[in-house]
Amino acid sequence: MKVKIDLHLHSKISRNDPIHWDSDYDSISRLKNEGIKIAAFSDHYSFSVEFYLEIKKLAATAGILILPAIEINVLNSNQKKADIIFIC
Repeated sequence: MKVKIDLHLHSKISRNDPIHWDSDYDSISRLKNEGIKIAAFSDHYSFSVEFYLEIKKLAATAGILILPAIEINVLNSNQKKADIIFIC
């Protein structure tokens, strides 16, 4: 059985993200329509417990598991940027 996941989503907390949801409900509706069963909102350098609990509850009504996550950027020795997502 294949399960579709997306662990690199951003909420309104990631201010500089080019992808913006109209609302939390909109984000969950789009995930459901795309068949996503497991997701994580991995905002840059920020984790909101309040947002996580709200979106987790909303996602559960759509049959989607939301995992807690955060994204950070790092530089290697050549000063090339990489994104790292931590799933808690």
